Order: sequence, then C-alpha cells, then structure tokens
Amino acid sequence: MAIIGLSLEATRDYESKFDPARGTPEATKFILGTLDSRVAGKLRDLATTVMVDPNKPDDEVATKINMEDVNFQTVQFGARWENLVDTNGNAIECNTKNRSLGGKSYKVVDPDTLRLIPMAVIRELADEIRKVNELDEDAAKN
Repeated sequence: MAIIGLSLEATRDYESKFDPARGTPEATKFILGTLDSRVAGKLRDLATTVMVDPNKPDDEVATKINMEDVNFQTVQFGARWENLVDTNGNAIECNTKNRSLGGKSYKVVDPDTLRLIPMAVIRELADEIRKVNELDEDAAKN
C-alpha cells in the first residue's frame, strides 16, 4: 500500500479532558483540522532556537525551547470551536484572520481571541492536532 496523503479538508470533533461538561451537549466542541506539511514544518522549526555568541564561538551553545509559542500557533492554524464561553457565560466567538506563512495565505484563529483559552487546553489541542501529521505504525511499515 502507498503512503496516504494528508486530507487537508478533513476535521474531527474533540472535547477537552479539562471540560467539566465533557460528554454533554453543554461541552465546548473543538473542531480540529489538519496542518499541511508546510505549516507543520515551519512550526516545528520554531520549536528550538540555538544561539552561538559570535564573540565566543567555543563557549557552550545556548538552546531555547519555544514549545508554548509553537503550541499556540499550532492551535491557531488547526482549531476552531463552538460553545466556548467566558467567565460570565458569554459566547467567545472563533474570530479568524488571514496570515501568510511560507508564501501561502491561511485563515487562522485571531490571536486576540485564542489568548482566552487556558494554556493547558492549548497544549492538549496542539498535541491532538499534531497526531494527524504523524504516520501510524501501519503506514510507516509500508
């Protein structure tokens, strides 16, 4: 069997393990999409920064891990939602905007809207979105 390409239009519904209403009609429904390989690669490249002081090239190399920013951007590109509310019970709309990455324009969640989602949920959603871009065991064997 050949490698199966990514289905970029496919989505799946997801409810956070942190949602007290999980499994009920009141739960927040996240709609998770698939990141194309260009976006997934660009975001993965942002995850780690290696810094060398040009004045001291023999010193230790400094490494910075940027996972929280990468998680935020992964969700920005790969998620939408329904039934997300603020502390007063008001709906938080999933506002989007256009963003260019790697020479292509994408419709992404507006960061001013996305910042209202707790970081633990952002991490969880980012992990779920990334799973779609990984080959499963059967596909990797072929």
